[in-house]
Amino acid sequence: MLGKEKEPGFDRLDLIDQLLPVYLEILAGLDAAGAEWIQFDEPFLSMDLSPKAREVYSWVYAKIRKEFPLLKILIATYFGGLRENLPLALSLPVCALHLDLIRCPEQLEEALDQLPEDMTLSLGLVDGRNIWKNDLQHSLNIIHQANQKIGDDRIMISPSCSLLHVPHDLEAENNEQQFLSEIKAWMAFARQKIGEVSLLKQLFSHPENHRTCKFSVKNKILSAADRHPNWSKIRKLSKRPMPFGMRMPIG
Repeated sequence: MLGKEKEPGFDRLDLIDQLLPVYLEILAGLDAAGAEWIQFDEPFLSMDLSPKAREVYSWVYAKIRKEFPLLKILIATYFGGLRENLPLALSLPVCALHLDLIRCPEQLEEALDQLPEDMTLSLGLVDGRNIWKNDLQHSLNIIHQANQKIGDDRIMISPSCSLLHVPHDLEAENNEQQFLSEIKAWMAFARQKIGEVSLLKQLFSHPENHRTCKFSVKNKILSAADRHPNWSKIRKLSKRPMPFGMRMPIG
């Protein structure tokens, strides 16, 4: 969907008849190997779709479901909200839908109201595009909101998107001249973010653990960060509303 069209009159969607058999072949191999869940990344669903693109989405996923009725398909959307494409995403014959609740938290309520009874919702709560620790209490509040609406058996907890956008492991950064201990305490790289996803699951499943060392320490660190004179500026810079073309000359 994200491929570029350079030749006049060429429509990339016309390639779907050639591409789909390749995807089906790959899925057949994964199915034979015992795969239970298959994730398709669909950031394009966060963009404006033509009527033809909408038809292609419906046709492709109907074909996949027909060929592999027992495979559990998860569609992952990120980098933005689904907006007018939410009904389309919820109509597809898949088992789970992932939402980026960092970039578009306001889409959750509408998704919860419209979610089919046989679909699971993946909550993208740990930011996959920055290096800061998660606000665990804020994330837990969102999980509880979803739980009250659809139940915990239909909830997944996830990063907002792939963690390829962040460094690998904070523990490997030992240069104190580059990483002041105070600043490092606010950070979470990919390895730490995976730990945050796991910790959120534990804290939600076992509310009595809210007073555990990890939870209380993380909250104290975030509280201290909020009081730091530069923290508000850092937060604003990480959420600049201007498009990249306008930001680039500033940097």
